[in-house]
Amino acid sequence: MHATYASQGGKRAVAVRSDLPSSKAELMPFIPTLRTALPSRSTEYYSVAPGLTWSHYLDLFGTTDTGPDSTLPEHDETTAVRRYQAGHTYGIDWNRAPVGPAVHSPVRKGNHVSLDLVPYAATGTGQHLDSSDSGVTREVVLSSGGRVIHRTGDLLDIGFTVPGAAERRYTLTVRTTRTADWTALGTRSTMTWGFTSARPRGSTSSALPLLTVRTGGDVDLNSTASAGRTFRVPLTVQRPAGAERSAVKRLALQVSYDDGRTWKAVHVTCHGTTGSVLLHHPRRAGYVSLRISAADKAGNTVTQTVIRAYRLAAAPAAVSNRW
Repeated sequence: MHATYASQGGKRAVAVRSDLPSSKAELMPFIPTLRTALPSRSTEYYSVAPGLTWSHYLDLFGTTDTGPDSTLPEHDETTAVRRYQAGHTYGIDWNRAPVGPAVHSPVRKGNHVSLDLVPYAATGTGQHLDSSDSGVTREVVLSSGGRVIHRTGDLLDIGFTVPGAAERRYTLTVRTTRTADWTALGTRSTMTWGFTSARPRGSTSSALPLLTVRTGGDVDLNSTASAGRTFRVPLTVQRPAGAERSAVKRLALQVSYDDGRTWKAVHVTCHGTTGSVLLHHPRRAGYVSLRISAADKAGNTVTQTVIRAYRLAAAPAAVSNRW
């Protein structure tokens, strides 16, 4: 497998990867953990057998110093679960910008609502950021009809009880800040969802129709695009598995090159659940922040703002993402 490990800048980055094979019959021992340079590329080989699944892990630290009780320092852990076939060549892309929100398993059972929110997920197919505790502070506010129902600064595994079984309109806002030595990206974010929910029948659960917009772009292995150039950002509107489908009726983007002090609206070309924008980067080095909003015909809405989604280099980056 061809693997790429991107850097997100930062003062100090320690990347550790490990792999866990498993089958239907049993779990197998971990392969020893490996320190991985950022940025880097590698060719990796994995055993293939019927029913064999590989779980790949990438942990990112700002330090390797453990706590007084031997606990690990704050870090982010991303997982990718893969199955392979003999004779095939695969690819995987780790830790690459732009960073942005990802929502996993937003469900309602009875009057209890829960979801797993990752505000600064890297761009990568089939990956899940399992934990993100690197200097993150957060505020979660749920409201309905102008009244705050729930407010917390707890972990991003969000859970709360909503009042009553009747269908109601809700607004969920999550604000975060982050200071992590291993990354210079994703310093602040705000996400606001508007959605309607009613209590599911009996003991069943239902998926909440929370929209998110994932971004991409041809940044290099330093999570950097060239200053002074035109840059295409693809957009994909996502909704949780099992949520009711409704056509996207609006997709908009604003860009900032001064960490969110000023914003400029950019035309979005939209086709169904996908779209793209062409950004005209300034000539100076720095960072690109993105504010994206979307709505569907069922009335579900999202506005997501990420400060420092990716970096700008004053000259074309030296590290290529081509094999």
